[in-house]
Amino acid sequence: NIVDFESIKFPATLHDVDKFEENNSNYAINIFRPVYKEIFRKIKVDIDPLHISEKNYQVEHMIDLLYLTEGEESLNDRKNPNDIPEGLKTHY
Repeated sequence: NIVDFESIKFPATLHDVDKFEENNSNYAINIFRPVYKEIFRKIKVDIDPLHISEKNYQVEHMIDLLYLTEGEESLNDRKNPNDIPEGLKTHY
């Protein structure tokens, strides 16, 4: 598949998602972000949506992205990379 990035300037912003979906009608993009909460001295991570495509389940390619900002902890910074906070467990 050829992906059309015309009219998208990099680094891309959340506003560019709609442009990307217009240029690539067989793609749907969903973007999520982690929200950290402290509950009983434990950090709980929820995943909240930033952008949910209107074309979900109607297209050939659905892409889910996790939006991390500069302040987010990288998994590479952990002493044990397998020690992933609850709520950020990966699954397929």
